[in-house]
Amino acid sequence: MKILVIPDVHLKPWIFDKADEILQSNKDIDTFVSLGDIADDWDKRNNLNLYEETYDRLIDMVKKYPKSIFCYGNHDISYIWQRHETGYSTAARNIVVNKISELERILGEDRIGFAKKIDNCIFSHAGLCQTFIDWYVPEKYKQSEDMTLRYINEGMYSSELWIDISPIWLRPQEQCINMYEAEKYLQIVGHTPISEIIYDASENVLSVDTFSTYRDGTPIGTQSFAVVDTVAKEWEFIPTQEKDINIDESIEDSFDDCIEERE
Repeated sequence: MKILVIPDVHLKPWIFDKADEILQSNKDIDTFVSLGDIADDWDKRNNLNLYEETYDRLIDMVKKYPKSIFCYGNHDISYIWQRHETGYSTAARNIVVNKISELERILGEDRIGFAKKIDNCIFSHAGLCQTFIDWYVPEKYKQSEDMTLRYINEGMYSSELWIDISPIWLRPQEQCINMYEAEKYLQIVGHTPISEIIYDASENVLSVDTFSTYRDGTPIGTQSFAVVDTVAKEWEFIPTQEKDINIDESIEDSFDDCIEERE
């Protein structure tokens, strides 16, 4: 299959509009996977209409594309678990909880979860590492990748997933860590804002969160989509504009500070 990957959205409904345009104009792309983090953005805690609009746009998309998949992000699931973090909006909680419940009804367990495998690829918000599997997945669920992923998606407690090495919090871009079945699967992840889509050959990870912004709205990345061939484990990039945004390399100096504040 060819999959359009929608990385972290953070209250930018126009991202779904661009994704829809790409899917409509490229008939060789089968569907899309959203890597979550639909909720929250800089200084928008009280913009309840924007929360509702953004989730409604995602709901429209998953209805329109019946093979689409949604992976929970930490900013989405925090509202279900009431785990307050940077950007959390108490005022928007009911909206987010109701919209995620609607998504779950539409998608069913096969199309929504923390980590989803399609052919030779694993999609998740932040990445699935071997240490997490070793520590938190019981041996009886390690007999196959399908059993392991089903346990993660359906059998884990929130306390096991709300940790730094889980598939909603891991940052393989920032540390040397062994990814789950790296020899076998390409993993596609968001969560960590990056200046451009990057591939880590050593751990077989494609990082795609190029739509996040700084507090003043300046893009951190090129705002490009990735299209992944899940059988061949190959990919291509599709910009949202005629020319990718030029990123000032000097802003990389403040990148770590942005990560701490943003996430």
